[in-house]
Amino acid sequence: ASITSTVLSITHKGEDEHIQRLWAGYGYVVAFRLSAKLRDDGVKTEEIPMILKVVRPPAKDSSISQSRKIRSYEVEANFYSYLSPMLAEAHLFSPCPVPLVYHVECVPPSVFSFLLSDLRQSYPAPEAWTLSFCQTAGALKWLASFHAVFF
Repeated sequence: ASITSTVLSITHKGEDEHIQRLWAGYGYVVAFRLSAKLRDDGVKTEEIPMILKVVRPPAKDSSISQSRKIRSYEVEANFYSYLSPMLAEAHLFSPCPVPLVYHVECVPPSVFSFLLSDLRQSYPAPEAWTLSFCQTAGALKWLASFHAVFF
């Protein structure tokens, strides 16, 4: 959607696709599509693929291991809230794509939700645990671009 577009309505479209359960029962990741009706010199409908990651750690665990996991989700929330926009701007100058961040929510003490754009269509994942030389080179180039933004 363009910056000058006015969103008239948004509706959930189709079925949710459960992509992954988080390790140790900490939550899940789902993909879904929204259909947005926009007014931009006329009325058009645009489908928006989305990713929702929900983190809900087990409530009765107060171990050091859980504290570390919760801290990693806090870091992830801060990354998407503050650093990801810098990477999106840097994408103009380097190949470092990151998902658009639509919403990040942290509910104390340890519930998180991340609503992101779905990059799978633009960057399809290879078979699990297999990368060609070109894919490995692309991953390393992305990693180098990622680090270059912050130096």
